[in-house]
Amino acid sequence: MIRHLFKLIWNQKRKNMLIIIEIFFCFLVIFWVVCTATYSLKNYAVPLGYNVDQVYLLSVGFKNVPEDKAKATMEQVRQKLRAMPQIKGISTSPTIPFLSWGSMQDVESDNQKGQVLRWAADDDFASVFDVKLLNGRWFDKRDNASTLPPAIITEDMQREYFKGAAALGKTFMANDRRYTVIGVCANVRNEVFSTSSPGFFQRVSSDSGPVGTFMLRINSGNMDVMSDKMILQTSALVKSGEGNWYVDGVELSTLLKNQIRGFYTILLIIGIVCLFLILNVVLGLWGVLWLSISKRSPEIGLRRAIGAVRANIQQQFLGEAVVLATMGVVPGVLLAIQFPLLNVLPGISLSVYLLSILISILLMYMLVLVCAFYPSWKASKVQPALVLHEN
Repeated sequence: MIRHLFKLIWNQKRKNMLIIIEIFFCFLVIFWVVCTATYSLKNYAVPLGYNVDQVYLLSVGFKNVPEDKAKATMEQVRQKLRAMPQIKGISTSPTIPFLSWGSMQDVESDNQKGQVLRWAADDDFASVFDVKLLNGRWFDKRDNASTLPPAIITEDMQREYFKGAAALGKTFMANDRRYTVIGVCANVRNEVFSTSSPGFFQRVSSDSGPVGTFMLRINSGNMDVMSDKMILQTSALVKSGEGNWYVDGVELSTLLKNQIRGFYTILLIIGIVCLFLILNVVLGLWGVLWLSISKRSPEIGLRRAIGAVRANIQQQFLGEAVVLATMGVVPGVLLAIQFPLLNVLPGISLSVYLLSILISILLMYMLVLVCAFYPSWKASKVQPALVLHEN
């Protein structure tokens, strides 16, 4: 039966070529969307490696202010913020989640070469963002007397550049500068829907110059009231001096929500485009099956007259639809298998590829069976006496 169906469709390949090509491209689009969605949702379930809840970003900018006066004013702002009982911790690191992330560095360790991310962080960064330390310690005043600049590496970097062995006390080169490892932390990332990259934190001093960003860990409470209070008090303080000053602020959790919303918006747009393509395939397949049934009504009537039951008629047309889909899906699967081999979508694991291929195959066959169900059911309802009389 299956061999007969394949032979039947193959003999009509020129007539069915357009719909087979449509199924092929539809499968690839579904595969790409499923692969991207699976990869993104899998990453979404993984923790960021830090916590931005109850963290507020206060930005203070200035114009036409001498550097020494700007630095003094910023220090006053810092002391004013530290005096507020609602503020648990303050970080002035250049690294700001979702806004200003790390930079790529060429590294070498244990004859391993590559590129990793470098994040600049001060002594308070870990406490403000609840960075999870797996081994060692965070930066503190003990590092002021260090002969080599200290670094805190991620778990990924320890595994890739130190062969998984304990990296504490070891050194590595980054952009022709040697660092000593004082701690290992959990993997961190900036994109919610992407995988983490190996990297390390480099210590920066808050005394290096005027700092315009303050990341504040707020005690649990009304964030809106607290943010308004901080902006008002900071504005009053800085605007009492010379020059032009401005103060603004935002919750980091808001930036996180905006990133998630942006991803869903892009996914929605892609989904609408894919929906139109799938609708095209649905209408094409529906039309092919409907035309086939109309032209083959004498054959259906004859089969019914010699004893074929309705279920057999419906099964044949459903089988033809499945064979038609198979002729479009198989080339699509062969092409999709090349994706992990050629690393077309970097960062996506083999398990995600295989799961996406399986889901795409199931969705494609479900779609084809849904399209074929009504025409095949209609074919099974053909009255043999009426058809044979007309023909």
